[in-house]
Order: sequence, then structure tokens, then C-alpha cells
Amino acid sequence: MGTLSILGSNRLKGIKASYIFNNRYFSTFTIGIRKEAKNRWESRAPLIPAHVSQLIKETKAKVIVQPCTKRVFPNESYIKAGATVNGDLSKADVILGVKEVPIQLLLEDKTYMFFSHTHKGQSYNMPMLDQIMQKKITLIDYELMKDSQNKRTVMFGVFAGYAGMINALHGLGDRLLTMGYSTPLLNMGLAHQFPTLEHAKKTISEIGDQIKKNAIPKALGPLIFVFTGSGNVSTGAKQIFELLPHQWIKPRELKQLVESKAYNQNIIYGCCVKAEDYLEHVHGNEFNRTEYLENPQLYKSIFHKKIAPYSSVIINGIYWEAKYPRLLTIQQYKDLKDCRLISLADISCDIKGPFEFMDRASTIDEPFFYYDRDSSTYSTKSSSSGLQIMSIDNLPTQLPKEASLYFGNALYPLIKDLAIGNRRNPVLMGATITRNGQLVDSHKHLQNRMNKVLKSETKKKILVLGSGYVSGPLIDYLHRNEKYEIILSSNSQEEANKIANNRPRIVVKNLNVEDRHDLLNQVSQADVVVSLIPASLHIHVAEACLEARKHLVTASYVSQPIADLHEKAVNADIVIFKEVGLDPGIDHLTAMKNIHDIQDQGGEIKSFISWCGGLPAPECSDNPLGYKFSWSPKSVLLASMNSAKYKLNGKVYEVPGTDLLRSSKNIKIYPGFNFEGYPNRDSLKYEKIYGIETADTVFRGTLRYHGFSNIMSGLIDLGLLQSIPVQGGSEWKNVLMMLLKCNKANLANLGEFISKLSPHKNTEAQRAIVDAINWLELNSEYVIKEDTTVIDALCDIMKTKMSYKTGERDMVCLHHIFEFKLKNALVKRTSTLVSYGTPNGYSAMAKTVGTPAAIAVDMILKNKVSRRGVIIPTTPDLYQPILDELKNEGISIVEKDI
Repeated sequence: MGTLSILGSNRLKGIKASYIFNNRYFSTFTIGIRKEAKNRWESRAPLIPAHVSQLIKETKAKVIVQPCTKRVFPNESYIKAGATVNGDLSKADVILGVKEVPIQLLLEDKTYMFFSHTHKGQSYNMPMLDQIMQKKITLIDYELMKDSQNKRTVMFGVFAGYAGMINALHGLGDRLLTMGYSTPLLNMGLAHQFPTLEHAKKTISEIGDQIKKNAIPKALGPLIFVFTGSGNVSTGAKQIFELLPHQWIKPRELKQLVESKAYNQNIIYGCCVKAEDYLEHVHGNEFNRTEYLENPQLYKSIFHKKIAPYSSVIINGIYWEAKYPRLLTIQQYKDLKDCRLISLADISCDIKGPFEFMDRASTIDEPFFYYDRDSSTYSTKSSSSGLQIMSIDNLPTQLPKEASLYFGNALYPLIKDLAIGNRRNPVLMGATITRNGQLVDSHKHLQNRMNKVLKSETKKKILVLGSGYVSGPLIDYLHRNEKYEIILSSNSQEEANKIANNRPRIVVKNLNVEDRHDLLNQVSQADVVVSLIPASLHIHVAEACLEARKHLVTASYVSQPIADLHEKAVNADIVIFKEVGLDPGIDHLTAMKNIHDIQDQGGEIKSFISWCGGLPAPECSDNPLGYKFSWSPKSVLLASMNSAKYKLNGKVYEVPGTDLLRSSKNIKIYPGFNFEGYPNRDSLKYEKIYGIETADTVFRGTLRYHGFSNIMSGLIDLGLLQSIPVQGGSEWKNVLMMLLKCNKANLANLGEFISKLSPHKNTEAQRAIVDAINWLELNSEYVIKEDTTVIDALCDIMKTKMSYKTGERDMVCLHHIFEFKLKNALVKRTSTLVSYGTPNGYSAMAKTVGTPAAIAVDMILKNKVSRRGVIIPTTPDLYQPILDELKNEGISIVEKDI
């Protein structure tokens, strides 16, 4: 039974012996190595090419490696080592990874080895554990691999310590500069900015020489680093620390050193604290470690009295669980007098753990955030007041080559044992969580935890505000999940009932956004709110979500009033997920995926051009403007008068709204499309959003069919987009005479008259404008029914004459062009989405706006969005899952290197 227990009997049936080792027969064994996809920084590997080569030579095992361009070891190096590079791992007996495997990628009846983060009953991974059991998977967790002395054997901890300490020194240098002190630490980079660990160590030693020579500013001294924990994390951090001129002191010496001011300015001080240094028995008894581990409730923390007041920087590397006392609570930190604490590097990254105010994981992209204890607020701005906190949860990825070698050396003997048939290895047995989909005896307790989490996930409530054209695809997507109940709240009960269509788990309610009490009541009943009402009303919804502490998803741009809610949303522990539609939305996803891929290869973006347009399908573009509306035309008309700003070949151009359409040009994407385009608002803000400040060209534009810009600019010239009042009962030809200040005779020769007003237009362009005016019946006895304005009257007639007819369909086209420098060569890449609507069904626009928003809601409800505050999908943890799911929904992007 023990022989079968590691891999599971399903994987051993039918395998034939194929080679001999130590006079015993063993089957051919196949190892699979996964492509890591949890975030863009993950480039580690469980086995490096040298391990693979050794494994194949010693065991005759087969190795399949999924191709990956981000892995620190290139695909070619694995091929040279004897492995097969293939995306299909279905033939592997054991599949190795580093981080968690996305649920949808788990293969049935396999043995997986990775850091699963499930053995503590972590709620966010209980759905994954449930799927592992349903798919009859055997799960072996690296974190549980321990030797006979109960010490972990396979881990990245020491490299987390290295990277965490390097980052902490970098952050401290930056923080001290904000405080007004320039120190040698300013020369320190983040861990991933060094080509190797040795380079980083050399730099630190050089900084140490500067400290010896120039000293730490007197006002900062003594600069004291306090280390918690005694495991590999703390060991790695201390090894980096010791590269600087230093002196170790005892915890009992902290107070005396600070108060005596008898310290050496040319060194920094280190202090290692153990549990007995900051814990006190509630009954005054002596500290007893065994008692503490068994009955931690008998102890309380006095860290805030004995350690924190004298610390400059805390490097946290302890293992912590909720049953243990916190080192520092929010209130204890707030009550500290004369606090010297500048920075906390929480390498262990226990959220709301030993340091209660450490409420989130930071990222490699944004490694630091700041906590103001007086106001209990958080900020990501380095100029903010308060404590600097670093809590990156994937630190070893910043030192991928060395971390992979170290990890693989520890893992290799265990993989070799599996390959030669020694499946009774006690380390592997002890690290097994599930066997053939069943929890092993030592982990049976996880069943109750999993049931509780999964039960809490049932019947999640989603409040959808608005029943417009986007609502249908969004609700259809979410309604597939029987665990979701949808409340559709709309000011149009007819529209809402049509969408609900008597389907179960959809409740229709009336919406009045201006009724704050009713809005708050509806928001309070939901787990996630989706706002599909006009963008100008989103602030009311966001404020209600803040008050009720509910997550919010919208497809619209982040307005300044919404952006100002970021810190409040973080403090409320909610996410306001914006710009997750088409444009903005899918444009972010595809742009950032390619930009990060290019940058990960060492490329430098030199030009980024993006075009997007929602249009009739070519066969339905049968009017003079080549355009049709599935909703109110007014927003489209007004957008055609927006000013724009962009950068082209290093020069910034600003286009006033009056000249926007005149700046249009022909755009070639596919030969079958006769496109033109013009600039779309402020493109320059995307330099920072996309991290492409080095680009010489940054341009975003709007696509239309050829001729649209000429006609629309003509209508604008003639005053047809003005908000001038018009009386009901007026004939359109009279309105036109009023605008043109002309008579009936002039209207009879409209082309000639317009040419006098706009002599810069050529004859063909003039004819197109006149044809459009006649087609729209603006030079006719068509009666304007109600009191209105010129632009609104134009919108009414356009909606009548330019709406989609039965059986027609629309089209969406999104096209990015990247030019980047890679290995001294200029490379061009395109990323293109063309999507068509379904005749008499959902439009392409509705699908490409509603589906990404629905996926974002689903991710939030499944705890796949860990960020808080106001966010947009520009990071891998957000854009990659959405792109993957969009592909499953038939919304695919075509990418080409030209």
C-alpha cells in the first residue's frame, strides 16, 4: 500500500517495466515541469536544466517541460539537457510547479507537487483543494517536506530573506531621503535589479565601506535593525545585513543603547529577538517554550514595551498563526511614544498577522506602502507620512536563478526516488495532502474547513445597476453559476424584466440612484455591485459601496472623484475595479500582456499605437456616415469634439476639439477594412499607466469607416452639434436656415452655399456632406416634435435613421502596434481583436464590454482579486486570467511579430 500511496494507484496501472536499477525493474517515469503563470515576475523553476540532465542520465526518466519565455532558464537549455519542450503535460506521471496551479489547468488523475498553501486551511485556496479532490489528484506540498528532525528540507526561505533584506535596504534609503537625510543606502537597488546575488552583495559591501567612511547622520542614530524569527528567512536576511559594518546587541541592551546615545555612527546595530524576549506569561510565570506552543493563550506580547520603541527597522521572519499573540497591534502601535520605527520589512507576509496594521501584500511593481498610525490610513505615495511597509509575498522570484538552483538541489533526491520507484520515501509521504483525491489521515480536518468555505461561497449576491445593452451578456455569463443570485436594479422595469426573462436567481428591482437610502439598502444586500448606469452617477454608487463595504465593478474610466476614494477603499477592505470593459478594458489587457512580455525579454518599447472602434459590420455600413447606433448617439457626437494629446517621434502634439476630425487619416489594419482614425483624448497618461516612459511615440485613436470624419466635421461647422434651443413643431429646413443664416434659395443650392462657408473642402467632400444632410432629412419639412436643442434633435433623427435593423450586426476592432528594440534590432508586433455581433442577438460591443466586467465579478467572488482600493486591469494577476477566460468565451486576440 505504501508503494502506491504517493503517486496513487490510478497512475501505476498498466505501466510496464523498462529499465533496471540496482538489480530491480522499474517503469519508465515521466516528469512534467509547469509553466508558471501566477504573476509576471514568476520565473523560477523547480528543477534547472542541470538537474534534468542528471535525472535522465541516472534514472532514464522522461522529462516534459512546458514552453515559457519568462522562465529564468530558456527552453533551449532544457532541450539540450534531454527534455522535451511541449505544452501538453497529459503524459506526465508527476507534474512539478512552484506556485499554485489555476483550477482550470489541473489535470485529472495526476500527481502534483507545488506550494499549495492549503494545509493551514487557507480560505482562498479551498476551492482549488476541492477541485484537486474532485479530479482525483495526488497533491504533494513542498512546504510539508520535513526530515527526521522535523526540519523543512525543500524551501525558498533563505532567498526570501536575501531579497527581503535587499529590498528593505533600498526602501530605507528612499525613506530616509524623504525624511531629509541622504545616506549611502540611496545607491541600493531592489533585489531583481541586480543580475546576480553576488552583484547585490558586492554593492552592499561597497555601501558598507561608505558608511564606515561617512557615517550615519547623528539624528538617525543608533540605526537599529530588529530581526524576528530564527529560521531560513531570518538567516538569509541576517547574512545580507552582516555585509554592512555592524554590531549585534541583546534585546535587553536596546533601551540602554538608545537612551545613553553612546553609539557608533559608523556602524548599524542588529538585534535578534526570540519569543521569550517579547512574551510574558499572564500569571507571571517563567517563559516555557513547550507550554507556549501548546497553550499560546497563556502568553501576551510586550513587544510594544521592550522592542518596538527602540527599533529603527523591523525585519519580520517568524512563522505565525492566529492562535499566537500579535507582536504589535494597531492600538499598541498607536500608543507608542517617541516611536523611532521607520520601516517594517514583513518578509513572512502574514496579512493582519503579527503586525495587525500590515493588511496587504505589496508587489514587486509597488514594493512599499505607508501606514499612518495617527490617522489609521494607508498610502502608496513615498512622500506620505507614516511607517514604510514592505510585504512582497513572492520575494524569491527576484533572485530566480540562485533560488531555483538552491531549491532544485534540495528537491532532486526526492524526484529521483520517485523516478526509480522508491515511493515509500518518508519525506514524500509526510508531504502528501491528498491521495487519489482523498485527504490523507493527517489532513482529514481540512474537509470541515473546505466545506465551510465552499458553503460560504454559495449563493453570492450580485447587484447589477442598469439594464442597458451591456447588462445582457454580463448577466448571462454570471447566471451560469448556480451559486450566484442576481439582483437587477433598473429605472426601466420593462428592460429589466426582458433581461431577467423569468429566469431563476434573478430578482428585478426599481432603481433611483438619487435616493441615497434606497441605494445603500440595495448595495448592502450584495457581495459585489456592478454599475452599468451613466458614468457621471458612479460616484454615488461608489460612496454607497464604501459605506456598506461592498466591492464595485464598472467598465468606465477612473474619474478623479473615484480616484480620490482609493485610500478609503483600501481601509474599507474593498476593491473598486474600474476600466474592465472594451475600451477601456480589453485594450489594457492586451497592451500590458505584450508590454510585459517584451520587457521580460529585455526589449524596450519605442512606439505604442492603439486603435479601437465600434462599428457596423461592413455589410451593414449602408449610410453616408458608415456608422450606426445601438444606444443614444449623443455621447458619440460629443466625443467627436474632444481635444486630444499624443506623442509622435518624441514630439508632443495637442489637437483642439475643433480640429480633431480634420486630423483623421487612413488606417491600414486588414485590406478588407476601409478605416480612418483620429486621436482619442489624452494618450500621454498611458506612458505611466503602461510603464512605457521611454517610448518616442504614444498614441491612442478612434476607428471609423472612411468618410465619417469629413461628414461629422461638416455637421459641426454648420452648427448642428450646438445646444441652441429649438421649439417643438419646427421643420428641420427652418432650423438649418437659422443655423446657416440663409434663405430657401440657398438651401436649394446647398452644396454651393456650403462651399462658400467652408472653402477649404474639396468638391467631393462637399458633396458627401450635402448627401448626408439630405439623407438625414435635415433639409426637409421633417417636424421636430418637442421643445429641445439642436444637438438633441439631431440625435433623435440619427437614432431613428441610423439604428441597427433586424438581422444586422455590429463589429468591434481593437488594434495595437508595438515597436520595440530587442538585441539591437527594431521589432514590430501587432495585437488585434475583431469581434462581430450576433444578428438579432447580442452586439459585439455589448459582449466585449459586458463579458470582461462579468469575469472581473467572478474573480472577486472567487477570491482571485487580492488587491484593494481603486484598480484597473494592468497587472498580470488581473489581465492574464481575464484574457484566458475571454478566449474561452470566443473573444480571441491575434498577435503577430512583423
